[in-house]
Amino acid sequence: MTCTQKEKDVLLELDSKFREVEDDIRASQVKFQAIFEKELKDIKSQNLGVYDYELETEVGFYAQNLDDPLYEIRLSKNEFEH
Repeated sequence: MTCTQKEKDVLLELDSKFREVEDDIRASQVKFQAIFEKELKDIKSQNLGVYDYELETEVGFYAQNLDDPLYEIRLSKNEFEH
């Protein structure tokens, strides 16, 4: 099967547009991944009450007690230094 020059040009144009869409999708994926990783890091930095030495901040959190509803536990750096 042979193609006319016009058909070849159309195929090349479609290929070019397809590659542009692929590039846009990849860029969106990279952007989404960066946002996801930042949000995940923010969540992990809360670290469920464990002192985060990297950020050097005191972190509080709510934990569920079997007998009580949610209650707050605050931990300080001194509690983790031995």
